Amino acid sequence: MTTLEVYELKSMMSTMLNSLGRVESRIAVPASSQLAAMELKIREARRQHLPDHYAGDPVWDILLCLDRAARDGGPYFICSLEADTGTPATTVLRYLTRLEEDGLVERTPNREDRRRVHIRLSDKARTLLDDVFEDALSAFERPQRLIVAPLPAMIG
Repeated sequence: MTTLEVYELKSMMSTMLNSLGRVESRIAVPASSQLAAMELKIREARRQHLPDHYAGDPVWDILLCLDRAARDGGPYFICSLEADTGTPATTVLRYLTRLEEDGLVERTPNREDRRRVHIRLSDKARTLLDDVFEDALSAFERPQRLIVAPLPAMIG
């Protein structure tokens, strides 16, 4: 390859990468707060299209529902967890007990109705879920990295 050809190749690559950068800036990477909502939608779709025994992961569904409730600012009740996760009451209660023992959820009696209990994520669980979502976001690779990485070897 002549010096002129290398120069022209580098110039074309530079133009291409600049164009890619402009396109990339318009591609939205979801915020970590959106990942829980995305995951819930995917799980709802799985439950709609797959048999129950393929679609469930009760403890993760419980954590995602509690995360959504925390972000929406509303109280969450055990009966809501049963309905939203499609998990039997006994399973929800068993996992809530474990989650509470591990310091990931907190139960607070309802002031108006002592039979109802508010469930919320603990600060420990919030940090844990934020870490999970941030790690998941790091999987979103910038398109430029995929193109630029092999270039030095190609043009010498």
